[in-house]
Amino acid sequence: MGQSYSSFIEAGSSAKSVRELYAITLAISEDDRTPKNARAASLSLLRKLEQVVDRPIAKASFLASIWRDFRQLMLLLEEKRVEPATTTKAVASGCHPHSTQWDAPFKRPGDRL
Repeated sequence: MGQSYSSFIEAGSSAKSVRELYAITLAISEDDRTPKNARAASLSLLRKLEQVVDRPIAKASFLASIWRDFRQLMLLLEEKRVEPATTTKAVASGCHPHSTQWDAPFKRPGDRL
């Protein structure tokens, strides 16, 4: 608990077994900072994982759906990992992504913008 999104994503990218997926998904669902949509996705995935985590074999189609859902969960975390402060930093540095005519330097009184 208390891990960053980056550590979850890093662990998820190296996961090779259903048990690893279960441990990562459980940690995501228990983290207080996990957004609601990612927590809902992780809880749904946990219900699926609990059906197969202790079994020696499972249907390939069911395992494929688990891996697909896990990739979707990682994508949700990737979206949340972007810091909203980057836009503020860009504006403060003068590199605003949406420049307008008002961002142009002042000209002489008779000049047009």
